[in-house]
Amino acid sequence: MKRTAYKAQKIDKICLKIVFLRAQGRCQIMCGRQATERHHIFDGKWKSYWQLWTNHHYQVALCNKCHLIEPFAPHLNNKLFLVKLEDGLKKSQQNGHWMIIKAQHTALYDGTFLQEARTTPKPDYNAIYNWLVSEYEELEETNWMDLVT
Repeated sequence: MKRTAYKAQKIDKICLKIVFLRAQGRCQIMCGRQATERHHIFDGKWKSYWQLWTNHHYQVALCNKCHLIEPFAPHLNNKLFLVKLEDGLKKSQQNGHWMIIKAQHTALYDGTFLQEARTTPKPDYNAIYNWLVSEYEELEETNWMDLVT
C-alpha cells in the first residue's frame, strides 16, 4: 500500500508542475494574479476515479481568490466558474485545453465516462508517471512567446 501511495504522490507532484507551467504561473481565469492553487475540474463525487486525478488536462491553475472567494469560485458556483474558465482559456489562447475540459465534463454528466471507467483496468502508475514526465519535458521546451504572438 505504501508503494502505491508513494507513486500517487509522485504523479500528483508532476501534475502540479505541469498545471503551473502550462498556465505560466498565472491564474487561468485571467484575473492577472499569480496562480497559487490547482483545481480539479470535477466534483468530489468523482474522487474515486484515478483517470481524472492522474490527468493534468482536467486541472487548472488558480489564484486563491478565484479558487475560493469570488462569486464564480468553483466551490461556490461551478456553472459560473466553467463560463469564466472558458473565457479565460480562450483569451490566453488555450482553446484546445478548454475543449478537453468541456468534453470530459460532458462525459461525466451524460454517463459516458462511468461506462468507460468501470471497464478500465487498475492504473499502471509507472506508465502514468512516465507519460506525465514526457508531457512536462515537452512543455518546458515550448517557446511561450510564439504561442502568444
